[in-house]
Amino acid sequence: KKATFTQYGGQPGSAQIALQNLNKKKYTFDIGIEMNRQLDMVHRVVGPCGIVLIAEGQPGRVKPLLTKAVRKHEHVYADATVTTLSMGDGNNQVKLTELQKAIQKLPKTMESYQLAELRQRLKGLDERNKAPLPKGPMPTIKGINRALRGR
Repeated sequence: KKATFTQYGGQPGSAQIALQNLNKKKYTFDIGIEMNRQLDMVHRVVGPCGIVLIAEGQPGRVKPLLTKAVRKHEHVYADATVTTLSMGDGNNQVKLTELQKAIQKLPKTMESYQLAELRQRLKGLDERNKAPLPKGPMPTIKGINRALRGR
C-alpha cells in the first residue's frame, strides 16, 4: 500500500487508490463528479456515514466546485448528511494515506434501507447531468452527396 500511495501521490485522481480499499459492501464511490480544467476534482462516497464529498486539488480552486456539489447533494435526500473532506498535504487537509481511515471513522447516520433509496436518487442526479443523446438512428443529411455528383 505504501509503495502505491507514494507512486500515485500528487497526481490528479489519486484519491481513487484510497477509495478502492473501502469495504464494497458498505461504501460506493464515484470519481470526478465535478471537475475543472486544472484537473481539480470532487469525488463522492456514499456509505453509512451519508454522503462524503472529497475535494482533490488546490484549496482555492476546489472551493467553488465543492460548494456547487454540496448544494446539489443537499437537495437529493433531506435525511442524508453531507460531509466534505479536502485531500492534500496542507493544513486542514487529509493525506492520501489517511483518507480511507478518515472516511471509516465518520459516525454512522444512515440505515441500509435509507442508503438504498439514497443511491437510487443519486443515480437520477447523475443521469440528469449527462448530455442528452437523440434516440433512434443517427440523422443523415440527404442532399450532401447530390451537391458533389457532377464534379
